[in-house]
Amino acid sequence: MFSNLRTNRLFRKGVRRIEAADYEQALACFEQVVARRPNDAPAYSNIGYCQFRLGRREEALAGYLRARELAPDDPHYACDLASVYLKIGRIDLAQRIFTEALTLDTACLPAMVGLGECLNLRGAHAEAAEVFQRLIRLDENSVEGRCGLGMACLGVKRYDQAETALNEAIQLRPDHAASHEALARLYEAAGRPREALAALEEAARCQPYSARAQCAVGDASIRRGQWQRALNAYQRALRLRPDLSSAKAGLTIAQQQLADADPHPEPETRQPAPAASTRGASPAHAPKPTPRAQRIPAFEDGDAPSAAPSHTAGATPPLTDAPDLPDFADAPAPRTPPEYADAPSYPDRSPSWAPREAPAPPAGMPADKSAARLAEIGEDAFLAGRYADALEAWDEAARIDDRDPVLHNNRAAALLELGEHRLAAEACRRALQLDPRYAVGRATLCEVLIRSGDRPAAQRELPALRKLDARLADAVEEMLHG
Repeated sequence: MFSNLRTNRLFRKGVRRIEAADYEQALACFEQVVARRPNDAPAYSNIGYCQFRLGRREEALAGYLRARELAPDDPHYACDLASVYLKIGRIDLAQRIFTEALTLDTACLPAMVGLGECLNLRGAHAEAAEVFQRLIRLDENSVEGRCGLGMACLGVKRYDQAETALNEAIQLRPDHAASHEALARLYEAAGRPREALAALEEAARCQPYSARAQCAVGDASIRRGQWQRALNAYQRALRLRPDLSSAKAGLTIAQQQLADADPHPEPETRQPAPAASTRGASPAHAPKPTPRAQRIPAFEDGDAPSAAPSHTAGATPPLTDAPDLPDFADAPAPRTPPEYADAPSYPDRSPSWAPREAPAPPAGMPADKSAARLAEIGEDAFLAGRYADALEAWDEAARIDDRDPVLHNNRAAALLELGEHRLAAEACRRALQLDPRYAVGRATLCEVLIRSGDRPAAQRELPALRKLDARLADAVEEMLHG
């Protein structure tokens, strides 16, 4: 049973690495998870996410395919797989899988988004509009639904309806780059180039690390003859992607025009904010992480993603640089494990409750010595087999905040590995004192009692555990009879 707890810790470590945009380390964690639990669909989904963020498309597809094989009745895994097919341009296959997802769940919103995008890309704009209108009826706050509807209306030249839908999407999420770029396409088609350029600049501001978005501003500036603005945009693009040939070509044109005309330089009207995109890690639907592209200018060969979920930031180039698809067609967000997690089961909270925020570190203590950071250090040490180091970190975390039952359960695990059975049992009982419904803590106590030789005491704990988690109770019973 402790092996399962270790695997869950490893899973959580992988999710944290995704959140830190360390996709190689995250991938290593999830590969260890599937080595221990070969049928773990969320882990395979996260492997697909990491591989996609790292630019390894075939490996990403293999991960998503395996996740779908393991959970064929879950429409979200089908959407994960279809999203990757859509991202790499296999639109017919993506459409078929999104449709299959909708047969599993007729109200699956990610499947509606993906299907509508496939229909838009194939030119079936009227059908796409129907899908997005249905999506909006189910979720009136769907930014993707309104953006997709705007693109569908634009495809049939219903400019007023398209503008309304896209502005509604922007009102719901002002930093939604796909809506700004779609609005730019609309303004170009409607003969409003100045507004189109302003929309592209706003899209670039929303994704400051997208070389492709900066190129779009440069291209629109050249079409308007604003050479200094074009030069500034191409220079920003090349700082992000020095090998981007479209930016090099545009920069040459702008420099030549400025040299010929020698005008007074135009001031830059909008400089992209230097903050990183908030998109992250956002596995499909999730924990999606995590884990995120537009359809306006022409793209060069190097503009496809080079790679790594979260679901989360730092890939070079970012996924928003992939050609011809909006943000919501990006790779899904990281997954959380379907098995029990080492989290307290407060009776007054729903299963999706968020963990308590860690308390601020005491005055004079470095920020990286907070209880949350120490808990993470302990998990890393425990997974590496350094149980004494893990216990030291968790003990220090408990001195900062003694109210977390998970922390005491972790201490019990380390103490048990160090042969301190009595102290391990005390740590378990402290966890259960803090949360009597903490099933994992009661299961840990049972294992401590069994390994210390007190099987009757473990047997007495079994009925209470069974009321909380029958699966954990079955595992303990196997140990008792083993």
